[in-house]
Amino acid sequence: MTTLSFELRCVPVAWSRTRVATSAFGKLRFVNATPLTDYEQQIASAASIAARKAKWKMPAKDVPVSLTLLFRLPIAESTGKRKREAMLGKPAVPSRGDLSNYVKAVEDGIVLSGWVIHDDAQITTIAAEKRWCEAKDAGVAVTVTTNG
Repeated sequence: MTTLSFELRCVPVAWSRTRVATSAFGKLRFVNATPLTDYEQQIASAASIAARKAKWKMPAKDVPVSLTLLFRLPIAESTGKRKREAMLGKPAVPSRGDLSNYVKAVEDGIVLSGWVIHDDAQITTIAAEKRWCEAKDAGVAVTVTTNG
């Protein structure tokens, strides 16, 4: 069993479905929202840097993988001081984006890196949570563990 961990300091972005757009010439093209694409690129970059530093050996396609994620979501600036203090570190409910959509965005990012796993179909176990934090602490902590 081997483990790779990395952290990305930015506001997490939930996955959203791909939209279909028509060009001026009537051609269809598939478009993802820019913040999602940027976020997936940031995840891919952080994952590939961590994998190279750790001399991570990408598991074979038939090796199951576990994923552990902690999403730290910033509390809105307009939130009062007392309420803010009560929210810190607590589960982020309600918040924008379903937990499963935050997870999908990270899965896509680590596959995009080309260094961590071949396909998100290798992931057999996921432990994920989202918690409130101060804006300066927003981010996601990712741990990938091979089970074979």
